[in-house]
Amino acid sequence: MNADGGLQTHLKAVIQFMLARRFLPHAELVAWYAKLLATLGLPETQETALGPVLVQINSAIDNCGLRIESVIADESSDKYTGLINTNADQVARFATGYREKQLVYFRTIIEKCVQSSSISGIDALNVAEEIPGGFTKKEAGETLTQLVDDHWLHRSDDGEISFGVRSSLELGAYIEERFEEVPMCTVCQSAALRSVHCPTRQCSGRTHLRCARAWFSTKDESLCPMGCNATWTMTTLGGKLSREIDAARRERQRAQANNVHVVE
Repeated sequence: MNADGGLQTHLKAVIQFMLARRFLPHAELVAWYAKLLATLGLPETQETALGPVLVQINSAIDNCGLRIESVIADESSDKYTGLINTNADQVARFATGYREKQLVYFRTIIEKCVQSSSISGIDALNVAEEIPGGFTKKEAGETLTQLVDDHWLHRSDDGEISFGVRSSLELGAYIEERFEEVPMCTVCQSAALRSVHCPTRQCSGRTHLRCARAWFSTKDESLCPMGCNATWTMTTLGGKLSREIDAARRERQRAQANNVHVVE
């Protein structure tokens, strides 16, 4: 803060930048902020470091119903940062750039993804038939692409539609409040909006992709974290995640063979 109680120039600049960008890879924010400090001639100190600056900003904008928060993307483990509206209803959170029927379509996709974690691309297009007042599959396809581009939804390589990293950041509280039985991650015990689940029907084991990656990478076998002893195979985890887990295990085993301590 300045002596007169106002925000310092670099804090105002960050707020203006986040108001303009709303949501972006955290690495881009870090790079932009480093250039800002250089432009202003400010050294990076404990006071001007990005982490403490974001804490100061959140304290200043909290009474406006705004916060700057970060989230890790399940599919890539990349970090994203966004300016979120903590007071607005679910429509106002993402109303900019979307028509009312598009928002109704998105709400319906949300409901289906909560029920089954993901839906096929074809099923996502067929949701158009459920929208009152007429909504064509062409409109559904265009809206789906926009929601994916804006990171509200994620489209896998095989066309499966699931929650995107931005939904994880902004819609988690709304989804937990609206739906009675939101699946929870067995590992971290938070809402598992995107998850993989135990192949045993009777078992409720379910984890975020990032939690599955961290959990199974430290184990010699991919046994269900709920303790039902079912093996989570490539069919359950998906090829990409399975390969990442196998690579992490090999690295850990090589380190152990070389008598290098591995933190688990």
